[in-house]
Amino acid sequence: MFWRTFFLAFVFAFIPMSVTKAMPVLDQYNFTPSASGPEVRSDHWLVQTFTVGISGSLTQVEVWNFISYAFNPPDAPLIIELYETNGVTPVRTALASVSIPIPDVGTNPFFDRTVADFSSFSLNVSAGDLLAIVLRTESTLPGAFDWWGSIDGSTDFYPGGGAYVSSDGGNTWEELTFLFDFHFWTYIEPITNVNIDIIPSSKKNPVNPRSKGELMVAILTTEDFDASTVNASTVRFGPSAAEPARYRLDDVDSDSDWDLILNFNIQEAGIACGDTEATLTGQKFDGMQITGTDAIETVGCNNK
Repeated sequence: MFWRTFFLAFVFAFIPMSVTKAMPVLDQYNFTPSASGPEVRSDHWLVQTFTVGISGSLTQVEVWNFISYAFNPPDAPLIIELYETNGVTPVRTALASVSIPIPDVGTNPFFDRTVADFSSFSLNVSAGDLLAIVLRTESTLPGAFDWWGSIDGSTDFYPGGGAYVSSDGGNTWEELTFLFDFHFWTYIEPITNVNIDIIPSSKKNPVNPRSKGELMVAILTTEDFDASTVNASTVRFGPSAAEPARYRLDDVDSDSDWDLILNFNIQEAGIACGDTEATLTGQKFDGMQITGTDAIETVGCNNK
């Protein structure tokens, strides 16, 4: 076993560690060929709620949106935001906000989509979350921006959410009637949940937060996941997102496949007395995000 571990550790050290960006996948959308929609103005915020279908990082939102009157363009940019909800309508504080310059909003009502890039916000979402896309602007001009949607009065085109309007800056919301839903597309970089084992030789996983030593964490290979596909240089551990001090491939659970073993400086991990679990994140070489959590028991916390 020693020579096999040594050989793979040597090979693993020379694997290129460049990070590939995973391609986001389309998650939720609503679109029908026939459409109409209300205006976005300073006193007329619009919202579409949606139910997340794929756990991961929400990186992009597109809306079928355009400038209504090109001869009388708006005097302020379009703002696209993402909000949590109270189960129905948005809560007051935005998760993320993107300002879209006026030239980046089209004028063709049949072909133009407006794209909001949220990839820099690290918006991790879970399947089943009800979130809201909010369009607003400081422009007071009539017909500044339109957001089109689907309506026929008898079909709910997007059962996973609803369309609302606010006339008081997002303090209260009124649902649009006649089964209206705005046109939108959301994109997710999926996250894969992996099995990790903190201190593989222990069942209780005792961790002394005051220790100046290292903590071993294994990412386990299973029938559905190959730990050797993880880019070890991207792995982070604990509340403070510690980087690995060293890592290697080894069969830590003696099941004849290769697991990824990483060692972290306990002080850098940020584990505190009373913590009951710790989480690891990272990426595969193809850019796919991973996460895993294991239970811990903090010790040495009563000593002065």
